[in-house]
Amino acid sequence: QAKGQDACSIPCDITVKLLRDEKHSICGEVMELMSKVQLLSSEVQRSNSEMYSIKPVQSHGDAFRGYDQEQNQDTAPFSASDVDNDGCNPSCSFANRTVESCSILHNHTGWWFNQCGLANLNGSPEDGDQNQGRRTHILWDTWRQSGIPYTIKSVTMKIRRLATNN
Repeated sequence: QAKGQDACSIPCDITVKLLRDEKHSICGEVMELMSKVQLLSSEVQRSNSEMYSIKPVQSHGDAFRGYDQEQNQDTAPFSASDVDNDGCNPSCSFANRTVESCSILHNHTGWWFNQCGLANLNGSPEDGDQNQGRRTHILWDTWRQSGIPYTIKSVTMKIRRLATNN
């Protein structure tokens, strides 16, 4: 017998008749099975939430949207050192500095800059601007410790497609 073939097969005309005759009972069994799976799923979720204390996620603000519209990077086009879409035309002020390119300011990283903004997760902790004596790095400016932006050692970004009705 060839690999992947059934041990016995039912002729198509008999299969169609069986399916037609059994449709209601099969659908009923499927619906019952789905109900049991949903019930089991909700029981598992409930018991898991009772078993483990759920701690709220600590929020460090929304640096991507910033504190005001000038800092809002939401819907900003992506910028890189060779494609400047950062809104600094011809320049903008960032951290008391005149900036012509946010990408160059942040060691040639690419990001959704809007007049540099308060977020850049593509920086590296080792990035440095030696001429200005200032470190550029992974930036989430709303995450502060004693008023100073927290130094972030690493980040992970995950992107997924959202289902749309279109």
